[in-house]
Amino acid sequence: MPWLVTGALSLVLIGVRAAALPRENLFWDQQAYVRALGDFLQGGNPYRADVAFPFVYHPIVLAVFSLFGSQLARVLSVASVAMAAWFVVTSASLPVADKGHLLLAASAIGGFGVTSVASGNITTPLHFLLIAVVIAAATSGEPSRIRRLTLLLVGLALIKPYFLAYAILPVVLARSRSRAIATLGASAVALALIVFGDYLARPALSRAFLDALSQLVVRGDLGIGVFRFLTHHGYSSAVSMIGHLAVVAGAGAVTAGAFTYCHADGVRDLRLMRALLVYFVCTLLNPRMQVYDVFPALVCLLFCCGLVVRGRMLTMSAAALALLATAIPSAIEQFARDPEAWTPLLRNDLLPQLTALGIVWVAFLGICVAYGRRDRLVPQVQPGA
Repeated sequence: MPWLVTGALSLVLIGVRAAALPRENLFWDQQAYVRALGDFLQGGNPYRADVAFPFVYHPIVLAVFSLFGSQLARVLSVASVAMAAWFVVTSASLPVADKGHLLLAASAIGGFGVTSVASGNITTPLHFLLIAVVIAAATSGEPSRIRRLTLLLVGLALIKPYFLAYAILPVVLARSRSRAIATLGASAVALALIVFGDYLARPALSRAFLDALSQLVVRGDLGIGVFRFLTHHGYSSAVSMIGHLAVVAGAGAVTAGAFTYCHADGVRDLRLMRALLVYFVCTLLNPRMQVYDVFPALVCLLFCCGLVVRGRMLTMSAAALALLATAIPSAIEQFARDPEAWTPLLRNDLLPQLTALGIVWVAFLGICVAYGRRDRLVPQVQPGA
């Protein structure tokens, strides 16, 4: 019954968020891909800044896009659905309680899921593809799956360089860490050679790409994390980066500390939980963390909650509180007599989004400490009693 209430609230919030989307401009990031490819094929600058949604992917991505020509949007849509479906199929057999409810709640919390899908950004399905491969590697432990994970990371880093932050995953999951480090090192060298070779072959296009990346700070397109908060409050990029790294280091340390409370008798799969937690913390490392990055990371965090044997009630409560935090801007807009009288911190999405994410994270910490070991709640019978 509690999950029915949470599920109903999730559906309502998804509907409200979807109704507020600009219908004339759905899949705005996908439109940016198509526009950039058109500029590229016509000999123009695909990285031009005089557009609402600039293209900021490596020139190699443009070369791949050019293989599909006018069918690019259709190919990307089909590929995105296929990657998401593979994640769902891969996660179906996981020992996570209430997987369907958790996925539904993750789609509604913070509006992360709805916005990610509506943007048409390829990053979200790529995240879910990577998570599916991580799950396969974590649950099997086979060296071949670890190698596939490493190769996938190299490919993803060509699309989004910050996917390199997830390079720690093969090392964490491998039984032979020295071999995993060697494979990772060789892959990094290969990646560097590919990028350098492309720069030599197309220097003008590569410089335009680097200029486009630098313009992200000028445009204020800094995501939803600590880096954006500090930068918008007048701190320099260096100070903002230090603050960002300090917060992520603290969050990572606390998360690792909570994980140490867990034991095999209280968690259904410790190896899988560790992998998903590493994925979550690696996502936080991105100073320009976007909504489409947070959504898959939130799924990982909720799945970690669902892996704890006795954590169901606290997980459900946390999801409900996060959904209520998500509803604050819509509630003010719909029911307040004077919405403008409310502080912009509550009327805009950023604070409710971070609050919702924080609620789930704190709940995970509490679940680990309270329920990570079954013997914390089950009295032990003393001999002779």
